Amino acid sequence: MQPPYINFENQSKAKKKIIECYNQQLLLILYGYSGSGKTTLQRQFHEKYPEFVLWIDDFDDLSPLELLIRIGEFVNVDIMHKGSQAIKLREHFLKHPGYMLMFDNVSINKPTDIDKLETLRKLNEKAHIPILFSGVQKLYDDLYDDNKLPRTCSIVSRMDEFKMTGMRRQDAGLYLTKVAAAENFRLSYTAQQALIATALNETVGGINAFTTILGRCITMARATYFTSEGRTLPDKAKCLRPAIPEGKAYPGAELIITLPATPEPVLIDEYLVSRMQSEYKTHFPIVKKKKPSEKNPSDQASDSSLE
Repeated sequence: MQPPYINFENQSKAKKKIIECYNQQLLLILYGYSGSGKTTLQRQFHEKYPEFVLWIDDFDDLSPLELLIRIGEFVNVDIMHKGSQAIKLREHFLKHPGYMLMFDNVSINKPTDIDKLETLRKLNEKAHIPILFSGVQKLYDDLYDDNKLPRTCSIVSRMDEFKMTGMRRQDAGLYLTKVAAAENFRLSYTAQQALIATALNETVGGINAFTTILGRCITMARATYFTSEGRTLPDKAKCLRPAIPEGKAYPGAELIITLPATPEPVLIDEYLVSRMQSEYKTHFPIVKKKKPSEKNPSDQASDSSLE
């Protein structure tokens, strides 16, 4: 079980910025540390408007041509020949307004990355399609880097910006207080501080790790309560055997049990939090991205047909 995601001030402002980007057909950069909620917001918009919002979360892995092909597939435009693909997309978006393109995990590690961003800028400028790309602080710094500015100045001059600072310590404390009251549990002081530290630590998953670990702690505390001597699982308990996602390193739980709140508050202590933190690290290990120097052969050639 995972507690509901609470829109703190930072996330709420970012959501308004994305809506402004759509309404005013802007080119928007959303940047901030990993775990500050950028991906969560984009996923929310994509899931709410799947027919109009394209969300690509593997921007770095795509060549310039592959990027256009993915966009073309989304709007049913066949991208076959070099030299005309960007023009075909522009014409389509001019005839069919209402779409929005979102690109997650964007970085500038090789020359073709700037080519891709420049292609998106031209789509935004000439086809009036709102475009959002997001990344960590380094993306913002690279765009304004003196050495790259001659190639990125046209992008920088057109884009709007919003920096996501993520969850603050007081936000995490407020979240725990609200969820504890709603879900009928109490936290030991050490457990509370351990969860807050997780929320503020981008290297272990940030907000996503924080809410996932907390949700798991609540479920385990309730399971311990209902299976203790003299008690039985309530009729409201639900069991679900989910399908195993394809292509996932961690297949997910074989059985998911949803337990209602206990009649009296259950305790979540530091030992339970520590166990769930260890499970999280095992099931969702941090994937190390390739260093900029580790280039693929396909990265060496730049696609000059994107003009």
